[in-house]
Amino acid sequence: MDHLKKQISALQVVQTEAECDFIMVFCPVIRVHATDIKYALEKLNKISDTKPAVLVVLYHTFDPECVVPDSRRAVYRENTVTVDCLFHEDQGLLKCQKNHESCRRIINYIQHQMCRKNSIDERMETDQCLVPAAKATLKYFLLLSGETVNTHEIFMRRLKMKNELQKVDTVDKCDFIVAFCPVASRAGTDIEAAVGKLNQQSADKPAILIVLHHTFDPECVVPDSNRAVKRGNTFTVDCLFHEDHGLLHCQKNNESFNRIINYIKHQLEEIQRGSMEVQQAGPSQCSDKQENMLNGADPDKNQLETMRMELENQKSELAEKTKELKMKESLQNTRECHLNDRETQVNVRETQVNTRETQVNAREMQVNARETQVNARETQVNAREMQVNARETQVNARETQVNAREMQGNARETQW
Repeated sequence: MDHLKKQISALQVVQTEAECDFIMVFCPVIRVHATDIKYALEKLNKISDTKPAVLVVLYHTFDPECVVPDSRRAVYRENTVTVDCLFHEDQGLLKCQKNHESCRRIINYIQHQMCRKNSIDERMETDQCLVPAAKATLKYFLLLSGETVNTHEIFMRRLKMKNELQKVDTVDKCDFIVAFCPVASRAGTDIEAAVGKLNQQSADKPAILIVLHHTFDPECVVPDSNRAVKRGNTFTVDCLFHEDHGLLHCQKNNESFNRIINYIKHQLEEIQRGSMEVQQAGPSQCSDKQENMLNGADPDKNQLETMRMELENQKSELAEKTKELKMKESLQNTRECHLNDRETQVNVRETQVNTRETQVNAREMQVNARETQVNARETQVNAREMQVNARETQVNARETQVNAREMQGNARETQW
């Protein structure tokens, strides 16, 4: 807050919600970031569920390059700017690119709110000198290019809660066309068919084209349909829906819805500004000016404003996609590191197995060598036994010879 007050001297802290223009909410992440953010939003809604708010989500870390999830995806409260910051209890807010970008976003938001408030105050002062004008109402013609499963009705009910809108039955009576294009086959083909139907109704009438992508994943990344739309004076957004759930509760749908609200508010402000100019002008000029403004005159200014809003939205989407790509690259690098670690572990295990096999083979060779030695000793023993048997045979032969000689001697003695 000290840093913000240095940048914006007119910033002042008040004691009650009724006195404030917006609410500053700080949410340190202690457990799971989604749980802590949900708890912070519940406390915020208890104070006010409509007051503009800045939600600062604080992630505890000592690494200034730490990659944290985008907290905006967990915030479904409207009129809420959400930023992420890195802090440490010893150093406070870290000096890093993430914190610098978050502070810059908050400062831009506050300055925008101040300019808006000053503009409203000036307009109120001017209105005191004028006759109160009737509340401006925009008339729209509804066009469906496919089966939306009643998603368009839910969407239009939400829009009517935020703006003064009136549905008409013909294109000639409307201020702009609201076209819903559910993607059934390929996005490019279906969008081209929807634009063709749109041009059949009117080739130059301002239009809001809502491209409905069928999915059950609220984090699904879809292509930017604005690139496929070549029709001028057409405001294009993407939304996610499912036949069972209708419009999904996700960041993409919230952003698209807010973009449409801002576009419609801009159109209403143009009409109201034209009405004020008509009241200030003379009676002879009133009818022409009012008719031109209500019929969507000054197309160059409207187109420039629409292009500016689209460029800003594209910049924010590009920044988000860049962050998503960085997070995906970080996750991919982490997975590659895990895979390399696993490969290293597998190689170590294979080396251990090979070493054990080598040891087993060496032991088998030792056993075989011992068996060979045993067999050699057995062969030597058998050879010695054979030698002993041969000697015994010789001894027996000699004994036989001796006995024969003795018998011959006895025979001779008998003869004598």
